Amino acid sequence: MEFIQTYIGELITLLLGGGVTWLWQRVKTRRERKSDNFTFLSESLQKMQEGVRTLTGQNNELMQRLVTLQDSYVSMMNENINLKGEIDGLKREVERLRKELIKFNKKS
Repeated sequence: MEFIQTYIGELITLLLGGGVTWLWQRVKTRRERKSDNFTFLSESLQKMQEGVRTLTGQNNELMQRLVTLQDSYVSMMNENINLKGEIDGLKREVERLRKELIKFNKKS
């Protein structure tokens, strides 16, 4: 009888030890999976942030070029307006000189 009790005790101890070990490994595996997931997410977010930084830098460069081109455009438009004013003044001058020439030719 004592022999059977010893084996049953050892069997219960063995089953309990195995069960606890199995549960511990399962919890450990879950933690490792979570850790792997967090690592993956962290790496992905770092790559995304790097991409955002790159795009932001490119956007800033393009905005600088746009501002420069807009300044050039405004400058050219002002010059165009000034030249048109000069052309109008020259047209009036030519017309005045024609009239004077016609008057001069009539007198001669």
